[in-house]
Amino acid sequence: MRYLRIKILIILSFFVISISSTSCTEKSYGCPGDNAGVKLDKHGKLPTKRGRSHLFNKETRKRIKTHKKK
Repeated sequence: MRYLRIKILIILSFFVISISSTSCTEKSYGCPGDNAGVKLDKHGKLPTKRGRSHLFNKETRKRIKTHKKK
């Protein structure tokens, strides 16, 4: 009886693992990492430009710069 429970638990765990691993096989559903990537330039190389992030508005950035200088 005890071995039967262990076998059932093992089979159920394999079933759950197999369902969770196959959920990302369809393209465009649930796997945004598959479509992510850096856009290449016209020569097929990685871009060398660095972007600027504007997390804060202009006034807040000015205040942060003045506080860093002190």
